[in-house]
Amino acid sequence: MGVIARRGLLFAFLVAAAAAAFPRGGRAGEPAAKPNVILVLIDDMGWADLSCFGNRDARTPRIDALAAEGIAFEQFYVNAPICSPSRVAISTGVYPQRWRITSYLAHRQLNQSRGMAQWLDPKAPTLARALREAGYATGHFGKWHMGGQRDVADAPAIAEYGFDRSLTNFEGLGPKLLPLTKDPSGGVGRIWADAERLGGPVTWMQRSEITTGFVDAAIEFIAQARKRGTPFYVNLWPDDVHSPFWPPVDRWGDGSKRRLYLSVLENMDAQLGKLFDYIGSDRQLRENTLILLCSDNGPESGAGRAAPLRGGKGQLYEGGIRSPLIVWGPGVLPAAAAGARNGQSVLAAIDLAPSLIRLAGAGRPEATECDGEQMLDTLLGKSRQSRTKPIFFSRPPDRKQVDGATMPDLAVRYAQWKLLCDYEGGRRELYDLSSDPSEQHNCADAHPEVADKLVGQLLSWHRSMPVGAATAAAEAAPPTEPDARLHADGRGWRLDRAKITDPNRPRVLLIGDSILNGYGRQVVASLEGKAHVDLWVNPYHQSEHLNRLLAEVLDNGPYNVVHFNMGLHGWQQGRIKEGQFQPLTKAYVEVIRAKLPRARIIWASSTPVTVKGTPTQLDPEINPIIVEHNRMAAEVMKELGVPVNDFYGLLVPKLELARGDQFHWRTEAYQLLAEAATKSIVAALAEGSRRD
Repeated sequence: MGVIARRGLLFAFLVAAAAAAFPRGGRAGEPAAKPNVILVLIDDMGWADLSCFGNRDARTPRIDALAAEGIAFEQFYVNAPICSPSRVAISTGVYPQRWRITSYLAHRQLNQSRGMAQWLDPKAPTLARALREAGYATGHFGKWHMGGQRDVADAPAIAEYGFDRSLTNFEGLGPKLLPLTKDPSGGVGRIWADAERLGGPVTWMQRSEITTGFVDAAIEFIAQARKRGTPFYVNLWPDDVHSPFWPPVDRWGDGSKRRLYLSVLENMDAQLGKLFDYIGSDRQLRENTLILLCSDNGPESGAGRAAPLRGGKGQLYEGGIRSPLIVWGPGVLPAAAAGARNGQSVLAAIDLAPSLIRLAGAGRPEATECDGEQMLDTLLGKSRQSRTKPIFFSRPPDRKQVDGATMPDLAVRYAQWKLLCDYEGGRRELYDLSSDPSEQHNCADAHPEVADKLVGQLLSWHRSMPVGAATAAAEAAPPTEPDARLHADGRGWRLDRAKITDPNRPRVLLIGDSILNGYGRQVVASLEGKAHVDLWVNPYHQSEHLNRLLAEVLDNGPYNVVHFNMGLHGWQQGRIKEGQFQPLTKAYVEVIRAKLPRARIIWASSTPVTVKGTPTQLDPEINPIIVEHNRMAAEVMKELGVPVNDFYGLLVPKLELARGDQFHWRTEAYQLLAEAATKSIVAALAEGSRRD
């Protein structure tokens, strides 16, 4: 018996126990003409995180109770493996690529550098606007993240998307709840305080209680709508299970990332129960309200889980894009649907908007483009029909490398088939999900006709999107500038190469983690006319595998100078075995010397890690490990005679220049790193010239 089948049996046992946990207000009756709708969208929760979906490490009895009286869908897809585009899809019924939102919205410069819009265009069709025009009261309570975050303070207000009232978090404009923190030692703090400038009023609450704040606001809004005799549509979008995780102090356990996540998950479930009680204990609400609950994308590594599905957040494998979906409504669903489990019907988040518009008897302008299909009968348990069209996906532009692996760019799900490939159609992976839901057996060679057909449809779709058209044009356009960048690709690496215009000019290789994306181009510009500079953004931690890749990359030389920062990803638990850090670091330098015996080598230390949302504070968990790794690496460099660029020391007095996402920095900080790197490279080139 397969893992998913066993979960079906587990679910059957949970139904009986969970049904008693949800209060009843009377027998089911006919739904009113305009049923109320509540959409609960949970942040970064994995497919296997609810106990009714097989989680045995934590219990979610209040959500399980919804499933016990409703329908649990196993083949529901969100339309992106990351936050903002997923929320755009569920809000509009349209592929987020049409609105140039393909990854999480961040700082203005980062959005622009990834070819993204700064916010969802308010001209986009929205479910909320359609329902409001049909007479619904509409409210949004919780995370927004479709515009108005970081330094983007001029985004449209949430009201412009069709909401009568809103209360959001740090990633939205207007009234908001911001989190206080408390740890078991008694330490207290605030995170995301900069969001106060994005509008108010602002209420500070313990992060472990903040979902209750959103629930209370939603209940008050519902009560007011009822007094007016108005049907309501409510978004309740909690962000508890998105890192950083701050459960109640008595639920920290061993303090591991997994334990903190599970405690937050259970605590969120309990807080959502207040809303479920409010709806379930009132006969009128119970008989005329539909609740839908799902996640926005797959789980963060080391926190939630999607097993047996492959992958997680940021990836186009099933674990990144498949979400549990629970639909509850005793007076809206047929009585026979209670406790059903649907592992057959394939649905997508873009299908919810047209389906709920149909449920409400609302209209949608005929000129409005809608990628979703009307799947109301399936959602209500009256049919097991799947959507008829393929579901298309593109990866976030900043997620080509995940945990040291090179990700496919595109994916499509159609019938039992799932195909993944790169933008040009290469590196094809084809899986028959009916027999291989874990995507372990690539059958592209066994079914070339299926792969060819799906690749053709997928590339055609991608090129029809604004972002896809731009990608295709960029790939097709020949280099026109004399210093146009080239690329060299290998298995697991991509080198951004300078075009050689003068064979007598020295060559430089810059190696670094994602920080190199911030300062590398500035070094290229500073050395223009002096050296040809290649860039290798290396996402890997120290390992023998990394050293093999390094040897391949160095074959693109010869290089006169190699300036490298290895990216100390070993701080993640279990990445580097104890006692192996320094030997692997030494071996890394020895690979360079063996390949380039005359090259000058420069090592740069890793930059500080700050508290997420509070950039002026060093992260108390990760930063000490970075300091220790920098110390050990510096010892190796001293032994081998490799000069050091102290990036850490350069930025630690400049924490105000941190972006607030723990690892990355503002332009001014990258300028400092670029100046330091350029200065050391120029000196190394001069020394090499004198030596030669």
